[in-house]
Amino acid sequence: MVELNLSSQARADARLSGAARVWLVAAGLIGLLLLPLAVIEVPPLLDYPNHLARAYILATIDQDPLLAERYQVAWRALPNLGFDLVVSFLTPFTGVYMAGQIFLALTIVLSVIGPLVFHRALYGSYSYWPLACGLLAYNGAFMAGFAGFAFGLGLALLFSGLWLRLRAESPLLGLLAGMVFAVLAYFAHLFALGVFGLVAGSMLFAKWRRSTRRWPPERAVLAEGVALVIQFSPVVLLYLATKSGDGAGIGPWNIGQKLNFTSYIVTGMHSSLPVVFGATLALLGLWHLFRSGRLRLHPAILPAIVVLGLLWIIPPSNFLDTAFVSERFFLALLFIAIAAACPDSLSPRAGRWLFFGLAAAVTLRVLFLTAQWQDAANAGSELRVALNQVERGAVVHSAFDLPAYLDAVGKDDALPRWAISVNRLPALTHFGSLAAIDRSAFVPLLFTHPEKQLLRAHPDFGPIDLQQGLPWSAETLPVELRRARALLSGRADVRHYVLQLHPGLWRELRTEGAGDRLYPLVSGRDLSLAGLLAKD
Repeated sequence: MVELNLSSQARADARLSGAARVWLVAAGLIGLLLLPLAVIEVPPLLDYPNHLARAYILATIDQDPLLAERYQVAWRALPNLGFDLVVSFLTPFTGVYMAGQIFLALTIVLSVIGPLVFHRALYGSYSYWPLACGLLAYNGAFMAGFAGFAFGLGLALLFSGLWLRLRAESPLLGLLAGMVFAVLAYFAHLFALGVFGLVAGSMLFAKWRRSTRRWPPERAVLAEGVALVIQFSPVVLLYLATKSGDGAGIGPWNIGQKLNFTSYIVTGMHSSLPVVFGATLALLGLWHLFRSGRLRLHPAILPAIVVLGLLWIIPPSNFLDTAFVSERFFLALLFIAIAAACPDSLSPRAGRWLFFGLAAAVTLRVLFLTAQWQDAANAGSELRVALNQVERGAVVHSAFDLPAYLDAVGKDDALPRWAISVNRLPALTHFGSLAAIDRSAFVPLLFTHPEKQLLRAHPDFGPIDLQQGLPWSAETLPVELRRARALLSGRADVRHYVLQLHPGLWRELRTEGAGDRLYPLVSGRDLSLAGLLAKD
């Protein structure tokens, strides 16, 4: 009996030692993944400057009279507030730029920790395998600045893992924790709540399938189903109470567009032969491991995988007035599939090759991204110089020469890789939003959609607020500037400025008939600034 106890203790020590090694490797992976964030204050992530400016306004509008004259806050229990709430809370203590960096760092950390904890809950022990999700940390959703979604995806896996472990200890504890996790996931991002709910539903479905009597369900299955209804009812009611029914637009279904967007959302890079070949090779390798039995998927998660696959294939890319929705389902599918997989028949040699291969891929990706962002730091420097010329409280528009830009996208030497974001938009599209932070400016492109954000344009500035949109093209810019001035005729004291993206690509700007003319203030490589001068 004593020997048995000693043996059990030895096995426990070995498990603890194995867990410690996994966490040590995870810490090293996180340190490596955070390297790109250390070289730049505002990364060129498409929507990120916009979200950063909105969080800053939420944190400071009560102390800044200029911002209070330009924006209003309508507090509601909306979903998708993770970025706004965390960054606006941290801003008084760290400053908004550092607060944004902390949020991005947390997103990277969760992309590693979430799958690790979820895998542990499914299999009862830690494994190096889910650390492969680190290869997806800088995915296209992150690179497109969908900060709340990227944060919520890792958070949903973390909550799912913690909930499974707590529920195994006590059904009541699992129910209470699940209700708390559901509320937190709801406010982090609606997608996070969906993934958490999908995992819970998948576990219930698998349990029902394994039961000896499927209908009527066994008492244990029925009790678990009732617990899930109770667990998620508060957030469902909360969502229905805040949803007005607007913003249900649906875009066209296009297989080419879907595959192109999926490639970007997964890799964070644009479709090119090496990118497509590498991603396809990785997916085929993953499929081969599953088919050959060297890698198995936890059966309780299979229903969730199937549902995510259908949600990727069937809907169009854009619906519910939100872009790239179906591609996000595919990204969630990959995260969950990797986290819920377990290598079974890999030889130690094959396991080492796989480990070092993944480590090499992550390292190359991080080094490439770090070099790219070091170059992108020039745009931040130019923006600082430009904003120093902007009058406080002004209106800052953004514009780019659309035909010239699209022309340059197809030429390797015309634009740096970091400058082209999802759907081949300029990564600098929303850099002008930072004028709200540095100059208390009004930015028409700042997201103020009433269904999605707490922030509103003040009624004085509402007529020129776009709620969500893109910079003006060079062709329409003069007319739009004239229109903006006319709509703000009651605020003639407000100056107008135009931030020009990639000025080297601009063709001659014509302003005939606009009633105004632009005069250059700052000229740079990535950004230039022009002021609007009324004709005498």
